[in-house]
Amino acid sequence: MRKFFFIFFFLAPGLVFAEWETKVDEVANILFGSNVRKIFGQVWPGARVEVSHPLKWGVHTWAGADFFHVRGNLIGYDNDLALTYVPVGMGLKFKAKVFSRLDAYLGGGPRLGVLSIQNETRNTRGIHSSLGWGMTGFAGVNLAFSENMLFDLMSNLGFTTYPNTGLSGPVPHLHLSLRACDIAAGLQVKF
Repeated sequence: MRKFFFIFFFLAPGLVFAEWETKVDEVANILFGSNVRKIFGQVWPGARVEVSHPLKWGVHTWAGADFFHVRGNLIGYDNDLALTYVPVGMGLKFKAKVFSRLDAYLGGGPRLGVLSIQNETRNTRGIHSSLGWGMTGFAGVNLAFSENMLFDLMSNLGFTTYPNTGLSGPVPHLHLSLRACDIAAGLQVKF
């Protein structure tokens, strides 16, 4: 039920504003170079939503958000942890027609990330949230089924830095940097 409201919330702008494109993707977030992957695993499943608006000469503005929720155990301790990661970004992308039904695009921009780590151990419970900043860059293709319905395949490379996660324990104020490559596939609807 939460996924339905999450998807509807991001589809609504496309219903209101003419010439907007809305897409919803399933995402596999692949972490690299981070200690977080030792706790929560290297591949995180998630969802991505994005709205974009064409400007001129193939340039589009875009805004989007990802959602990831994973569980893990703190290394060397008996702590059950849950991590929720929501990066929200905006920027520009360039879209070009390759064939009659195939478009390619390239884009990027800044992003703000919300990171929440919840300790779910029986004796110690707590939630630590942090805001971080970063950049994202992506490339992808759209295959048109019809004039208004497209299949989207995309790869995203980005990082988000959290200067203070507020975590206590062996590392009191952990400076965390998430660097990841996403692979996403989904549907795009033009309004």
